[in-house]
Amino acid sequence: MCVAKKIGPAIGSEMVAVEDKVYDVSKFRSAHPGGPMFVSMFGGRDATLAFQTYHGRPFPHDKMKEYLVGSVDDPVAPDPDLAELQVKVRAAVGAGRPSLAQKIKAVTLVVSAVLLELSCLWSRNWLKSCVLGLLFALIGLNVQHDSNHGAMRYGGWTQSWIGGSQLMWIQEHVVLHHLHTGTAMDPDAQGVPVLRLNADDPWFPWVRFQHWYILILEMGYGAIPLFGSFFEVLAWQHKLQKKYQLSELAKPWRLQNLAMSLLFYARLIVIPYFQGELRKAIATFAVGGFYLAFFFFLSHNFTEADFTQNTFFKQQVAASSNVGGSWLSWINGGLNYQIEHHLFPRIAHSHYPTIAPIVKSFVTAKGVPYVHFPTVSANLKSVFAGLEKFGLPPKKDD
Repeated sequence: MCVAKKIGPAIGSEMVAVEDKVYDVSKFRSAHPGGPMFVSMFGGRDATLAFQTYHGRPFPHDKMKEYLVGSVDDPVAPDPDLAELQVKVRAAVGAGRPSLAQKIKAVTLVVSAVLLELSCLWSRNWLKSCVLGLLFALIGLNVQHDSNHGAMRYGGWTQSWIGGSQLMWIQEHVVLHHLHTGTAMDPDAQGVPVLRLNADDPWFPWVRFQHWYILILEMGYGAIPLFGSFFEVLAWQHKLQKKYQLSELAKPWRLQNLAMSLLFYARLIVIPYFQGELRKAIATFAVGGFYLAFFFFLSHNFTEADFTQNTFFKQQVAASSNVGGSWLSWINGGLNYQIEHHLFPRIAHSHYPTIAPIVKSFVTAKGVPYVHFPTVSANLKSVFAGLEKFGLPPKKDD
């Protein structure tokens, strides 16, 4: 079965499995072309499907012999459907590096945010604070997102600059969410006890109203990376759950992430406090957090389709949904092309409108639902309907 999994405790955190081979990644990471951090995050885990989705080619076992330390009895295999689709997409966009326009957009967003934040040192008002929050969100979607997926060469540090943690983001989205989409190992699919997002979650009386209070919750989303990520790095425990255990190999970047968080607190909490403008700074978090959470939720598939599949390729497609088209992709960094992004996370979002028809044709030919909403309002209606459905008390025979 083509599913991602964590290696058992008998294999140390310095090891990574790819197919039936186990490699010492503590020795290899300094030679990794994509830098040591990314591969270090997979210490103690299987990286077969991660390698396939990010590189789109067979793993070079013959070139890795000096790092080989063992084998596994129950190996994960590359997904053949994904491999077939990768050939088609590669023929259309090559490596999928960002366009010049995307690079200019990234620089413009970062420079605009820095200049606006500097102006707030002299004069902070409600409009500036709200626009700064929006810019932080757009940097998160257009710059750090592509960068921390390897689609852009630089800019991964911006996740820490806008208030989160680069380490925790890679852990949640690269190591966990992208490889376990829509399953119990997907942290993005867990809402208990505040939200009930699937039929297997326990039911609480207040979730009857989750389709009403979800928008209010989204306004507080900014507090999660702002404070949660700092304490996760400090405690070295993601979501305070053992199943999400962080790799020990990533600890060299721990102090750097903590320092960036403290710098952010100084910039956006301490300075506004002494200016007597803390409420306006909170507006920055509320606007940025709401914008991100609103569009994050839209990417979940709340239709009646069964998104519990037995192959990696089918799971990625069935658990995701798309909305809108190229203009929304340009604004939100391709987040609206969630299906294409999950299948090709290392392709820059400027290519998603090009590869979407190729992906749709291939997916439908394989008999997997390709869910696309023409408008944000149609997608939002689906989200509300899904939340209302899961908010109902489960039947006794469920």
